[in-house]
Amino acid sequence: MLKPVDIQSKEFEIKLRGYDREEVDDFLDQIIADMTVLYKDNTELTNKVRQLGDELASYRAREAEINQSLELANYRCEELKKNAQLEAKDIIQKARTEAESILHNIENNKLKMKAICTELLEKINNM
Repeated sequence: MLKPVDIQSKEFEIKLRGYDREEVDDFLDQIIADMTVLYKDNTELTNKVRQLGDELASYRAREAEINQSLELANYRCEELKKNAQLEAKDIIQKARTEAESILHNIENNKLKMKAICTELLEKINNM
């Protein structure tokens, strides 16, 4: 690709029936000015594309890390859920066992109290 300096440094031979040198120089000056702007813009855009490509790669790497973290979080969440369900079943089973034991003790106490009451009534009746 031609650079503005290439156009600026280009020398042409002077011939008898050639173009008006001043007119050609003015036109070349316009071309140089336009080429300078275009070359600068092209360089800036190329750098911007490279920068955006680097940023995109960085974002893709972050996305992969985030997806991996989400998968791990989901796995851990499922494990916690399973453990909580097992613990809840265990708590419920222990509560049922304890409730049955309490009911059994109440029933035994009830029978003892009934026996005591019956014995007292008999003593009262025998007096």
